[in-house]
Amino acid sequence: ELQVKNNDDFLWVTDGGIQFIGFEICASEISSGGAIYIEGGTAKFHHTTLRNNSAIYGGGIYLSGGVTTLEDVLLINNVAEVGSAVWYEGGTMDAINLKIPDYNTASNSFG
Repeated sequence: ELQVKNNDDFLWVTDGGIQFIGFEICASEISSGGAIYIEGGTAKFHHTTLRNNSAIYGGGIYLSGGVTTLEDVLLINNVAEVGSAVWYEGGTMDAINLKIPDYNTASNSFG
């Protein structure tokens, strides 16, 4: 069973398996995981852009569990206090051709 929650305009994956191909999440703002919060399950993102999102932890993505694959993903202009593009707390992440240009901003040394 797949569980995807939409709280304050961001994607929260908690269980099951899901795959996204060719989409963009932009201008989302939340405390953890500006665009995507992965708590469990299996999530795969292909040819995806996360742009202009903001959070306290993980401006683009917050990973706290599960198995996540990021293939040909662009994280640009994401802002966070900690982890401007990606904040990793747990789980497994496989990054293939992950693009994180210098346009992401963190307000501390964990950028």
